[in-house]
Amino acid sequence: MLRVIDMWSLYGTIPYMKIAGTPAAARLDLRLNPADKARIARAADLRGVPLSAFVRDAVLREAESVMTAELTVTLSAEESQRFLKALDAPFQPNAKLRRALARVEQD
Repeated sequence: MLRVIDMWSLYGTIPYMKIAGTPAAARLDLRLNPADKARIARAADLRGVPLSAFVRDAVLREAESVMTAELTVTLSAEESQRFLKALDAPFQPNAKLRRALARVEQD
């Protein structure tokens, strides 16, 4: 059985997620060569959407893909069991951590 740890659920919402009803106010400027711009504009026309909406949607899809790849940890069944066992085990600081804690308590 695979368990997936989704870091978004641990750390809150995705920063770029638009709140319903909130108008877009931030700008993103981009320089393209004319051929690239024409290609993107043609694709937007084929989809029947404005160029800015097409670019925004494509960039957000790519951002979502990158964030999913970077912020999601997939564990094998064995790794999942080891991870859960480690979480359930009582915390036992090692000698180095005990010394560091002792120094902090002295200050």
